[in-house]
Amino acid sequence: MTNTINIFFASNKKFAPYLQTAIASILSNAMDDDDIKIFILNDNFDNKIKDDIISLNRIKKFDVEFININNNQFIYFKSPSYINSATTFYRYLIPIIKPDIDKALYLDCDIIVRKSLKDLFNIDLSNNYIAGVEDPAVIVSQLKSKNRFGIKDRYVNAGVLLFNCKKMRDDNFTEKCLELNKKLSSRTYFGADQDVINILTYNSKKIIDIKYNVVSSIYEKQLHTEYTDAEIENALKNPDIIHFSDYKKPWNFYGFPDRMRDYEYHKYAKMTNSYDKFFIFKASLLNNEFARKVRRIKNNLLFAIVNSMFELVLDICGLILSILSFPIYWFRFKRNTK
Repeated sequence: MTNTINIFFASNKKFAPYLQTAIASILSNAMDDDDIKIFILNDNFDNKIKDDIISLNRIKKFDVEFININNNQFIYFKSPSYINSATTFYRYLIPIIKPDIDKALYLDCDIIVRKSLKDLFNIDLSNNYIAGVEDPAVIVSQLKSKNRFGIKDRYVNAGVLLFNCKKMRDDNFTEKCLELNKKLSSRTYFGADQDVINILTYNSKKIIDIKYNVVSSIYEKQLHTEYTDAEIENALKNPDIIHFSDYKKPWNFYGFPDRMRDYEYHKYAKMTNSYDKFFIFKASLLNNEFARKVRRIKNNLLFAIVNSMFELVLDICGLILSILSFPIYWFRFKRNTK
């Protein structure tokens, strides 16, 4: 069993604050003898972002390396609109970008880690390419039933993956990923790189405890999975990694954070130098729904203006109610993030 834990993230500048929160959670819950090495595949982070990440050494000492990735190599890759970022393809490069590393843990940025990653990292991969948690989303079952993946085994979520980098290099796995991705249609495949990885690891993936990647659909009970009810309940009660995989990110103010796991997220976010960015209300109140209604009034035809103005009035009323009730939510937030 090794104490060195090689962790890879992929991030653009927009996701840098959430990357910092993920790292803060890792360091906060690491064991004293955990030797944490973090490699950040990024699109040319500026020095401020790098300094903010390096400053997390105040929580626990760790090594970090920033690796710039040229997005031009992914310019023709197709991915669904809800992903809309070349960084999702960066994980293909992990086996070859550090040829001296035989085993690596990949983590999405929209996660928090609640325990030491040592047990997860030391899982025996045997001759498998990857280890991961089965994706429990109903949509996965629906797509598999239509044989769109061409595979029959369990489909893993790519937000938490343990990579057998040596085997991947030996079998030119990165090249196969890049080649297959060029052929995919975003109308046929909904998960982009996640689909590619599942297709290429058919019969060569290890399914691990669901507690290592508790995605949002598990909390919402939108499940289609081979995990037992006992395994799911145990993961919900005591998750090792919480993955905020739905659109209700804990940093988005669609409403004030109301789920307990959102409050826990902010406990780690408060440890970063970017925490103020989580509380810029204009990002959600002005730049999202409110501004969209205003643009609709400006751009719509005359017969639709009345309807748009009515919706705008409702939005203004909702905004006023949100402002008036903010002290109550703020008190609850402070109480739950002590």
